[in-house]
This record gives sequence, structure tokens and C-alpha cells, in this order.
Amino acid sequence: MLHNQEQIQALEYRTRRKGVGLEAALLIISGVATAMIATIAMAALLPGTGVWAWLKIGLIGVMAGVVSYAVNRFAIDRGAPLAATGYVSAGLASVGTILFVGAGLFASTFAGLTLASVDELRLQQYGRELTRYVGSVNEGTSQATRTLPVIRAVASDLRGKVDCEIRSACLSGREGGRGPVTKALEIVAARADQIAATLGQGDQERRAIIERLNDLLGEYQGVLGDSNRSLDARRAELIGIDAKIDQALSDLAEAMPTTLLQAYVGELQAGISIVDRPNATNAANRVLAGHGRTLAAVLETLEISETVRPSFPPEAGVSSTFAYLGHFLPIAAITAVVELILPLALWVYAFIGIAWEKELRVKQAAQRNLAKPEAARAEAAQPEEAAKDNANVTRLETTGKNGGGRRSRRSGRHGGAAASAKKEGA
Repeated sequence: MLHNQEQIQALEYRTRRKGVGLEAALLIISGVATAMIATIAMAALLPGTGVWAWLKIGLIGVMAGVVSYAVNRFAIDRGAPLAATGYVSAGLASVGTILFVGAGLFASTFAGLTLASVDELRLQQYGRELTRYVGSVNEGTSQATRTLPVIRAVASDLRGKVDCEIRSACLSGREGGRGPVTKALEIVAARADQIAATLGQGDQERRAIIERLNDLLGEYQGVLGDSNRSLDARRAELIGIDAKIDQALSDLAEAMPTTLLQAYVGELQAGISIVDRPNATNAANRVLAGHGRTLAAVLETLEISETVRPSFPPEAGVSSTFAYLGHFLPIAAITAVVELILPLALWVYAFIGIAWEKELRVKQAAQRNLAKPEAARAEAAQPEEAAKDNANVTRLETTGKNGGGRRSRRSGRHGGAAASAKKEGA
């Protein structure tokens, strides 16, 4: 029974441990730091300005610090000792609350501290994507300019055929002049001249639009890099520039009418029909079909750009900031240390210290229990020795009493003889 009581006493938790004052100081510092970081983060996350907005920001920041301190303090002062005693559920609950509260605070504070920077990075990334897209569209439209010399050559050849037909009836084989064959070829040649002129004008417009797009892209980067203005003001102006770029891209897509050229290829391949002139019709269609195949071959070499037009990024949110976690790794590390690593480290050290202290006390109690049987045997042996000593003392006292009587009798006898002699002398 005594052994069990000492084991229970050895397992009792001491409320006074070494380093408790340092733990409390660190937890207070951590709570104050959390409150300050949360206040700064809420200022970036919560919309609005004015007294009411700052009251909300301050309240959330203070409550974040209070919750962080309270949870961490109870987890270390209550959860760690119980976990070290053997209550696994207490350890899981205390560590779980530290992780849950710390993760929530880390998510909000990291997002608030990096939100503006992430928004600016997203706008920069969009500017780079938009520049690549403009280059891709320009490359696609510039390919259409390869059809310009071809259609001009077709128009020149058809004009030559018309002149030849007027002079010497090259296709019809009859008398020259402006006959039905000549009139049919003139229509086809005029169509080629019109398409060539349209493509030439489109190429000039394309060059002008590309210059305008380059100016708008430069304006976009200039506004984005103006750090003297607020990001909200810059974002509003960037949206306007993006709308201008979008309009310029639409104009660029329509500058080179390749669809018109494709329709003309179909017309050349379909040929013409001259009434009552089958030979002339076949001769003219052979010429037109050859030009149609040439233009079709050039059109097939044109690559269609499959690049998707990037969309203007919306304002960054909390979840958007975690996509840039690696970019802001130092900030993430500092907030994680304050919100998670420090309270977990204090809990682990408290748990280790309490567990080691309890183990030492159990060992000391076991050593005392091993020493007690020997003391008990020694105490059991002491009454026997005391009894022997008492017996010896008793015998000695008895012997002393008996010897005294004999001596009394002897002295009485001797004393009586002496008294008789005195009487006789008298």
C-alpha cells in the first residue's frame, strides 16, 4: 500500500517547473506579435476606410492575439502535463488546437501581408502574357502578307491575258477585240486587282496597328511600374488600357482579309462559262485553275495561331496568395514560426521536461521502496536484542537483591556479635 502511494506521488504534476516564467514571456510575446501581424493583414484584407473600418481591423487583430495566447497557454500548461502523465487524448487535443488555430492565423496573416504584392505580380504576369499574345497575332497576320505578291502576280498575268486576247485572241483563237472571253477575263482580273489593293492597304494598316499595340503595351508597363500611385488607381487605368489593346487586336485580325482571298481561290477554281465558246471556256479555265492552285498552296502554308487571348486578372484573393508561396517564402517562414513553430516547440519542450521529471521521481520512489525492507528487518531485529538486554538487566537486578540480603544477614550477625561484646565489656 505504501509502495502504490509513493508511485502516485511520483506521478503527480508539479505546478512549479523550471522555465515556466520564460514560457509565459515567450507566449505573451508571441500573442502580441500575432495581434500586430493580424492587424496589418486585416488592413489589407478588409475593404473600406474610416473609423468603422479601423475598429473592425483593430478588434480582429486583438482577438487574434488573445486567442493565440489563450490556446497556446492552455495547451502547454494543461495539455502537456496530462499528455506526459499518459492521457493521449489530452496530447492530441492540445497539439490539434495549436495546429488548427496556428494554421488559420498563418493563412490569414500570410495572405494579408502578401495580397498587394501578389496582385501586382499577377498584373505583371498578365502584361507578359499579353505581350506574347500580341506577338503571336502579329506573326499570324504577317504571314498573310506572303499572299500579297502572289495575288499581284495573278492580277498581272490576267491583265496580260486580257491584253493578249484583245490583240491576238490568245485564248479564243479567233479575231482579237473585246469579245465575250475578254470581258469574262477582265472581270476576273479586276477582282484580282481589287483583292491585291485590299491586301496592300491591309498590310499598311497592320503595321500601324502593331505600332499602336506596342505603344499601348509600353503604356501598360509604365502605369504598372508607377509605385507612387496606389494599386487600385493603377488597376483602374490598366483596365482601360487593356480595353484599347483588345480593340486594336480586333482591328489587327481584320487588317489582312485572308477570308476574302480564300473566296477568290474558290472563284478561280470554279472558272468562267462563256456561252457557245467551249474551247475558249476550257482554255480560260485552265489558266484560272492554275492560279487558284497557286493561291491555295500559299494559303495552306499560313499557320493559324492557336494562342488563347489572356484575360485581365481579377483582384487577388486569399487563395491566390498561396500560388506565390515560394516567391514569398521568407514572409511565410516568419509567420509560420510565430503562429505554429514557436507554440509547438514550447509544447514539445514542456512535454519532454515533465515526462523526464516524472520518470526521475518514479525511479527515486522505486529506490526508496527497495531500501525499506532492509530497514524493516533491522527494526524487527531490534526488539529481540532489546529483550535480551532487558533479561540481562533483570537477572542482574535479581542477583543484586539476593546478594544484598546475604550481606545484610552477615552484617547483622556480625553486628550482633559486636553488640554482645560491647555489652559484656560494659
